[in-house]
Amino acid sequence: MLAAVRESGFALSSAPELYRGDREVVLEAVRQNGDAMRFASHALKRDRAFVLEVCAANGDALLHVAPELESDREVVLAAVGQNAKAMGYVDDAVKNDVAFMLEACARNRDAFIFAPKQFLIDRAFFLAACRNDAGALFFAPFSFRADRAFMLEAVTVSRDALRYASDDLKADGEFLLEVVAHCGNWYSLSVAPDTLKGDRDFMLKAVKLNW
Repeated sequence: MLAAVRESGFALSSAPELYRGDREVVLEAVRQNGDAMRFASHALKRDRAFVLEVCAANGDALLHVAPELESDREVVLAAVGQNAKAMGYVDDAVKNDVAFMLEACARNRDAFIFAPKQFLIDRAFFLAACRNDAGALFFAPFSFRADRAFMLEAVTVSRDALRYASDDLKADGEFLLEVVAHCGNWYSLSVAPDTLKGDRDFMLKAVKLNW
């Protein structure tokens, strides 16, 4: 049976009940196709430890677990960590929790795609997310990434945040010097355009600020 489900997880659909309740067989089926979880025994769908394992192996399995586990945050995070699309199966009440969303996005950056709208226009949310992954700013509104105050705060959280600043800010010598002054962040000069890197006065100011 293991060979069959490894080739096609849906082979579980025609398997005897004995195999539908076999942890190893079901896990292998789900690895191959997350939707194979629908054919698992009711006992396995309610087995939290097993559900955690299969969701970590294939996030799509979340769609077919017992109802009481669909909103279990640890289960959901295991699924999202493997496949951000699992967020599409998550109850809104769970997604509307800021702590949950920050953890989900930390585990899988693509979870931002499924974040509730109120978080995607929330400066504090993106600054908090930036602490885990500066790449969170890829999903931030352009107005945030073009805002001097916001980006300066973001850079103090993670120097890599500067990569996501607007092109105008990256070319703004005064802003880059402000970053150096506040953060001692020489990385800021790496995103500067060649015109600034070749500007002797600009480079001298940067050296003095970080001396």
